[in-house]
Amino acid sequence: MSSTLSKSDFKVARDCPTKLYYRKLKYPDSKAEDEYLQLLAEGGYAVGLLAQLLHPGGVDLGDIGDPDEAVRRTNELLRQDRALIYEAAVRHGACLVRVDVLVKEGDVLELIEVKSKSYDSAKPDMVLKRGGIDSKWRPYVEDVAYQTLVARRAFPEMRVVPFLMMPNKQRTTAIEGLNSQFRVERKPPRPGSRFRNFQVTFTGDVEALRRDKLLVKVPMAKLVDPMLDTLANATEEFAASLEPELTRIPPVLSVACAKCEYRNASED
Repeated sequence: MSSTLSKSDFKVARDCPTKLYYRKLKYPDSKAEDEYLQLLAEGGYAVGLLAQLLHPGGVDLGDIGDPDEAVRRTNELLRQDRALIYEAAVRHGACLVRVDVLVKEGDVLELIEVKSKSYDSAKPDMVLKRGGIDSKWRPYVEDVAYQTLVARRAFPEMRVVPFLMMPNKQRTTAIEGLNSQFRVERKPPRPGSRFRNFQVTFTGDVEALRRDKLLVKVPMAKLVDPMLDTLANATEEFAASLEPELTRIPPVLSVACAKCEYRNASED
């Protein structure tokens, strides 16, 4: 498979298009380990599994490291009238995304991105009072928007409906020692990945966990749809820098460059 633009690639490029070049060349990234440790500290691994437990009976494609095979298997499952897939692989052109939870019902695809960031269902704060998306939420909204863009292009005959699923600040659990009931085991990285991989299992009462309804599923179409044209233009620029050969998008220098995770590796 030729070079692809993953969710992580897109996020990096939206921060700075020049970084995509260094990321694809696998330059040392000072943020990679920090993000992994933050994931563990915030319980992100547990939230991902919890989302799957709240959507039981799905087919997990997370262990399929080969992108071509993951896409083939996803498309095969989506030929059914109903399907539930964890870590579905969706590709259109150079764009490739792994969807946390993908639910098909007839011609409707629910695309669910799972995040460990807490959300207050009683006091929604993604949109500012004066309008516009709060800056602290924009990366999350753009993440699910990019996936929506790819999925709608890959499956134009379907209605793709995006959601974010996150811990709800309004919910608490009566399960004692809940965090200790999630067991994390390291696994070899996926082929071609520089990130650690791990297997998460829940050892407690699954039905009790489902009853707690600790996660909230937030519809995102109203925020995602207006930004798709802008993101589509950015995506085309990023994808064009990957093929037919990797090229470097010139940087726009600013004071933020001093904190670039690739600063020591770059000659700029």
